[in-house]
Amino acid sequence: MATNYARGVQLERELVKIFQENGWDSIRGAGSKGKVIGFDTDLVFSKTGRTNTDEIHLVLLQAKRMRKK
Repeated sequence: MATNYARGVQLERELVKIFQENGWDSIRGAGSKGKVIGFDTDLVFSKTGRTNTDEIHLVLLQAKRMRKK
């Protein structure tokens, strides 16, 4: 049986793959140690705008796996 940490890492890697397949760059803050502007952040995704390369889109994400009730 996988540990909570292993399941969390698996989820983060799945999310990175989905975002990268759609043209996003990614950074992973391993072990929930990442922090961006005061927000706990596991993953950071960035992508430049389609028509304006000075425009940058950011997604700050904290990924958690939860048990179904």
